[in-house]
Amino acid sequence: MRFVNYSFPRSGSCWVRYIFNTLLGFPQDNSPENYRNQPIPYIKYHDFKDGDEDFFVPNGPKRNRSCNGLILLIRNYKECIIRHSLQANAAHLYTSIPQYISAIIFFEEFKGPKILIYYEELMANPQKEILRLGQFINECSEYNVDDEVEKFLTNLKYHQQQSLESHPCAYANQTSGKKEYHYIYHLTKHQSKVWDYIIKYVYPEQYKKYLKRYRGHPKQWFFKIRKMFGLL
Repeated sequence: MRFVNYSFPRSGSCWVRYIFNTLLGFPQDNSPENYRNQPIPYIKYHDFKDGDEDFFVPNGPKRNRSCNGLILLIRNYKECIIRHSLQANAAHLYTSIPQYISAIIFFEEFKGPKILIYYEELMANPQKEILRLGQFINECSEYNVDDEVEKFLTNLKYHQQQSLESHPCAYANQTSGKKEYHYIYHLTKHQSKVWDYIIKYVYPEQYKKYLKRYRGHPKQWFFKIRKMFGLL
């Protein structure tokens, strides 16, 4: 049994991996070198390498190399691209957006069970989105995790903190939900519009269907306050 997440870096995949492993009763130390040898239930991918396609065969002939379900995590492209590269310019957008969009296109073309999770909705309404993930596990595997979901939600703050502590890197995603944006404020309002324009006209179908919600720029007064206090 394997659930595969193919998403752009900094989209919340570590938090979702923690949720999956906890609900299924697996340890959290899923090191990449074990992916091909151990029955790990949740694998995250940010880009394909030779042979990785084997993991995406829906209910494939080799049980330990099949995919029960595909998870796509989408986060504001301005936030996660800047957060991943620590660069806020249009030139870097050109080099990063094909990888960002490739995950969406792969999700669209995938024929097996799949689920789309928006990072912002997972942070704003974790109860609803974690219930959806639990139902997805039930539908795509021999497991029933309803009781585990209830326990997880009862101790949600504890699990959020545990997830944070298991990824102490300074650039790790914030699973506590206190802030929706971190790095997007490195863009000016004009730069934000340029990013929207580029994606809208290079990838119009994906923009309209999945990414239109991210057009525009966060409130400028919040940006000015952060800059005033040296938070940028």
